[in-house]
Amino acid sequence: MYHPLGSVDDMKSFFGPLLAQARLAVGMSQTAMAKSAGYDLRNINAVEKGKKSLA
Repeated sequence: MYHPLGSVDDMKSFFGPLLAQARLAVGMSQTAMAKSAGYDLRNINAVEKGKKSLA
């Protein structure tokens, strides 16, 4: 059954693990991903943990 995401916090907790899974699937470290995306490593780490959104 479909359950829409209700809040930004729901989206953060949903997106973070997907981002980590995709990153790991291509064998990329958080450092490499941060550098290629132009983000700080701390931001990538926080996003994957669901503590921050990429905005």
